[in-house]
Amino acid sequence: MKNRKLTKSDTSVLSTAPRRTLLSYKNKRMRFGIIAIIVISVVFVLHYIIRFDKESIPAHQNVKVIPEVYITEGNRFDNIDSVVALQIENNHRIIATAKKTGSLFIYDLENGRLISQITETGTIMSRPNGIASFPDKNIIVIVERDGHKCQLISYPDFRSIATFGQSDLKRPYGAAVRKIRDNVYHIYVTDNYMDLEYSEKHKEMKYKKLPPDSQLGQRVKLYEVTTLEGNYNIKLIHQFGETTGEGVLHVVESIMVDEPNNRLLIADEHTNHLDVKIYDLNTHQFGGHIIGKEPIKFESDPEGFVTFNCPNYESKGWYFLTDQLSTLTKFHIIDRSTLHYVGTFTGETTKKTDGVAISQVPLKDYKQGLFLAVHDDSKVSAFSNQHILDVMGLKC
Repeated sequence: MKNRKLTKSDTSVLSTAPRRTLLSYKNKRMRFGIIAIIVISVVFVLHYIIRFDKESIPAHQNVKVIPEVYITEGNRFDNIDSVVALQIENNHRIIATAKKTGSLFIYDLENGRLISQITETGTIMSRPNGIASFPDKNIIVIVERDGHKCQLISYPDFRSIATFGQSDLKRPYGAAVRKIRDNVYHIYVTDNYMDLEYSEKHKEMKYKKLPPDSQLGQRVKLYEVTTLEGNYNIKLIHQFGETTGEGVLHVVESIMVDEPNNRLLIADEHTNHLDVKIYDLNTHQFGGHIIGKEPIKFESDPEGFVTFNCPNYESKGWYFLTDQLSTLTKFHIIDRSTLHYVGTFTGETTKKTDGVAISQVPLKDYKQGLFLAVHDDSKVSAFSNQHILDVMGLKC
């Protein structure tokens, strides 16, 4: 075959081929570079997130899960709010307030079985909210938000024996009872009074506006109850609440007495102040301690709290504090002596908890008693105290 000269088209093809190869090589390098940048960026972001998780997220995010031992029957129509555990004629019972139906539900503490529903006490209960029991008498106090009063109810007959607060209480929620001496008791009642403002939803004026701090000096009402031969003398002896500083009680509901440690724990449910403020039990002044700043922060309303008492140690034990979430309620544990954060647990099911209660009375299957929490505005969940102590690593 004779050699032929290269034409112009031939030289064009030959000269283009290396350029195409070069461009292809450059494109591959560019794609590789872009992929490398993306990978490095992802690694950097993940590293930052992990570091943020370790350094910035509070320790209480490491939540333990403790299964409920039972959950009672119930429905949301009743709107269960608060609970108390007590003994009625040698039987251990749970009493729960139902806001919507204005009634009380009685359950068997041992297994959660519904015993009865009390709808008649001799007087109407208008949105019963808080509940507390006298330490050495068969009496409970029921707080009626819409009734603007409290009732003393005897058990096991569940009859109203006295009412009080009608002229003092505007929007009461929670209550705590303290024995002063034989036949003399103090009842602390939180009063979440509000100012009027126009409601677009209801097209009328409603008591929904938070008063200025200067007007919050009556957030807690203190009543003295004297009992003598079946007669009850009840009078308002004090009302208090800080009006400046960190101790201001903005939106109140739950309240608890810890007498051995001279504390009055009061929950603040204001969106910007989700915490528990500790007042001096005797002076009724803010003591400077707030639970809910560091290392734990409430994600929702601090709805209720109880004290687990260490036997033989009057002032030792732990506070169980409720963080009311619509997913799973978190229960934060605080050392009663030091006020140090210990840990957090949830149940497997329990959510949207309002009230809580605790019983340390030994039961057949639960030697350390039960911790009780309202579940989803309709039922009561029970947890083994011993299981809580074991899982959380707590020892008296």
